[in-house]
Amino acid sequence: MLLVCDPFFAKNGWAEKVQILSGAEQFEIFDEISPDPSAALVAKGTAKLQSFAPDTVIALGGGSAIDCAKAMVYFSGKPIRLVAIPTTSGSGSEVTDFAILTHNRVKYPLVDKKLRPCMAILDSELLEQLPPALIADAGFDVIAHALESYVATNAGCITDCFARESFCVAFANLPASYAGRSDVR
Repeated sequence: MLLVCDPFFAKNGWAEKVQILSGAEQFEIFDEISPDPSAALVAKGTAKLQSFAPDTVIALGGGSAIDCAKAMVYFSGKPIRLVAIPTTSGSGSEVTDFAILTHNRVKYPLVDKKLRPCMAILDSELLEQLPPALIADAGFDVIAHALESYVATNAGCITDCFARESFCVAFANLPASYAGRSDVR
């Protein structure tokens, strides 16, 4: 198993926790993830993936970690199981066919059904440890996605209803979440 994460999760004990819970016979970590993963970072991670040849890749982190892991698996050309453990609530990368890569400060979408993880593991304990700035960023990401859905040209009355409700719930709960309260709905 190969775990893809940023240095924070490699150092705070979560990488070790994932390793123990996975029960994997062999386990390696690629912990060089940074915001807006570059094509060069994906190439480096893909090289590590190909040399280690895992059966499973686990992405632990926000959209950047998940997108990087998706691209690594995709470019490896091998049938490797991808599991996403999101640590933020904003990107939605754990349920989409997209990955966003950066080259020369320009973001490029990678789109393919093969990019969708086969499983997403949601653990609210991971969200409780986020710093307030990341909670704010992820919260505004949720609000932006809800707004985008509402104004989309192919939106209908059902999607509009979900988008409005998502926007209202996220907007109403963001201050409490930012303050570290877990009593949000």
